[in-house]
Amino acid sequence: MKGIKRGLMIAAAAAASCLFVSACATEDYVNEQVGAVKSQVDALNAKVEGNANQIQALNGSMQDANRHTEEVIAQHVGAQGFTHRVISSDSSVNFETAKWDLTGEDQTSLTDFARKLSSANQDVFLEIEGHGDSRGSSSYNQILGLKRAEATRHYLAAQGVPLHRMSVISYGETKPMGANETPEGQAMNRRVTINVVGN
Repeated sequence: MKGIKRGLMIAAAAAASCLFVSACATEDYVNEQVGAVKSQVDALNAKVEGNANQIQALNGSMQDANRHTEEVIAQHVGAQGFTHRVISSDSSVNFETAKWDLTGEDQTSLTDFARKLSSANQDVFLEIEGHGDSRGSSSYNQILGLKRAEATRHYLAAQGVPLHRMSVISYGETKPMGANETPEGQAMNRRVTINVVGN
């Protein structure tokens, strides 16, 4: 009987020892896994911070580029003998969300616009401004505005408007016509504005 008790006590001690070792091993494993996850989180946080800095730098660069573009346009317009007086402005070309291709209605409107320019036989220059609503990042909207302005310029060129009489610039989301809080306002902001400049 004593032998059995002793055997049970040894077995219990061995089991307790195993549990202790197992608990230590489990704690080490958990610590190791937590450490690995923490390292991944730290790396992701550093990446996000780096991306935020890059976006901020990109936004600053785009604002500088826009200022430079405006100066170049003004010089180009001045070199052609225009006094940069806006004769008329048209904002009838609008776009779907995240799109820059011209609809059939837009093409009809631009064709009529090109015909009026041709029939008026005026010595004018066109400043084509691309705009967007405030959804998406400011850098994305800047690029989208440029694509919209370029699509408009290429279409007008196909209608006979000389390329050297047109310039493009993107204002992205910075010059809204409508409230960006409403779908109607957002639709108004997804546009191209054509300024007709002359003497």
